[in-house]
Amino acid sequence: SFFFFPPSRGPCFMLVRYIQDSTWWDEHLSEENTRFLRKLVPEEYKAQTTSKLCPLKDEPWPREAWKPGTRRVGVIAIKLGMMPIWTKTGEKHAVTLLQVQDCHVIKYTPKEDYDGKSATLMVGGKNVSPFRVRVCFSEH
Repeated sequence: SFFFFPPSRGPCFMLVRYIQDSTWWDEHLSEENTRFLRKLVPEEYKAQTTSKLCPLKDEPWPREAWKPGTRRVGVIAIKLGMMPIWTKTGEKHAVTLLQVQDCHVIKYTPKEDYDGKSATLMVGGKNVSPFRVRVCFSEH
């Protein structure tokens, strides 16, 4: 940890925390297998994303009409930035640019197992190498 006194303010503390993430890969694979999988996994994800089996290539599901009391899952996106746009009348508006990648359901919990009132979803926002996934997320 780190401690200093800025000239115009009171004491300030900065705590540095070192976290060592462990993944299943770190604990259960030999060096040779780890090297092999580090080479194979990116190729596999690229093939999955571009293949016809990818859920993004499916036809869109029919959209149900919204009714009071219905709930929908949000979308996860990466903020690319802000930019101005102008309307036909010349008004300037600031808009946020978002990139929606491969959103998918990671875990579904039925309402009986959650709180008895509503179900829950854990939604993932993009494909990630399993080498970077914590053990708690790889269980889903």
